[in-house]
Amino acid sequence: VIPLGVRQEFFDVKSDDIRHIRIEFNLPERFILYLGGIDPRKNLHRALEGYAAALTDVELPPIVIAGKLNTNHHDYIALIEKITEFSLDEKVIFIGFVPNELLASLYSAAEFLLFPSLCEGFGLPVLEAMAVGCPVLTSNVSAMPEVAENSALLVDPYSIDEIRDGILTIATDPNRRKKLAQSGKKRAKEFSWKRTAEMLLQILKKTVGVTNER
Repeated sequence: VIPLGVRQEFFDVKSDDIRHIRIEFNLPERFILYLGGIDPRKNLHRALEGYAAALTDVELPPIVIAGKLNTNHHDYIALIEKITEFSLDEKVIFIGFVPNELLASLYSAAEFLLFPSLCEGFGLPVLEAMAVGCPVLTSNVSAMPEVAENSALLVDPYSIDEIRDGILTIATDPNRRKKLAQSGKKRAKEFSWKRTAEMLLQILKKTVGVTNER
């Protein structure tokens, strides 16, 4: 298994960059971020149901959903129906595709990343969010625990109750968010594209029987 990496710019986001992203996408002062597709494996339906349940206990920032959307696709239509079902029309904001060069600023502006996916080959948003110091709530299945280790709040993505409790925990406890931000940055520093390339090179050398000996 070869892990992915994170670009160096994620570790050094400027305050001006954060102000720019807020203006660029008209972002609220506080928001929860989801970044990625909306197909069923991303588990957004359960995430929204858990969020709606958490809202019955405390007031929460809106959820900002970032990513390219096909508004005619059945996955998008089903998601809109779920938003309406749980009366979240005023609590979910779609901002569409965000270019790679703006992602670090977007993570930095968020209160935390909500990423309870059912299955990921790696889960790059988890690593990128941790690199900028954005606390992460993600799944305790698939690749996410291996990437995050103890530097994210892990929940059972099949459990609405656990997602709700996780949202409440991370949203209402600033000390917990601070600790996750600190440990996340430390964990993310273990991943780089240089390390990824070196590991891939070693596998290619072994595959074709090449050694470093001349």
